[in-house]
Amino acid sequence: MTKDTIRIRKYPNRRLYDTSRSAFITSEQLYTIVREGNKVEVIESATGTDITNIVLLNAIIDRDPSRILSIPAAVFHSMVSGVGDVASACCGGNKGGGGAVQPCQ
Repeated sequence: MTKDTIRIRKYPNRRLYDTSRSAFITSEQLYTIVREGNKVEVIESATGTDITNIVLLNAIIDRDPSRILSIPAAVFHSMVSGVGDVASACCGGNKGGGGAVQPCQ
């Protein structure tokens, strides 16, 4: 049985609103929701932009920064420099050919 994605709206005042519960939640509660195996999608209310990656990365940095150490430094270098393919830096190159990025194994 697959769990549904929990949709969260992030407001300009940095408050998070869980649309499935119709309630505001803290970033700690959001972190717990994900740790329990739920998928979330965080949308910035003002623009409709999906900011899930940003919110989850911030949650990891705030609550469990040691997990960042498992990500190769080359990934961050690629992201900051804007040069190269982040997936290649992470996964050791494109193994699929044809220009398609293959998921990390």
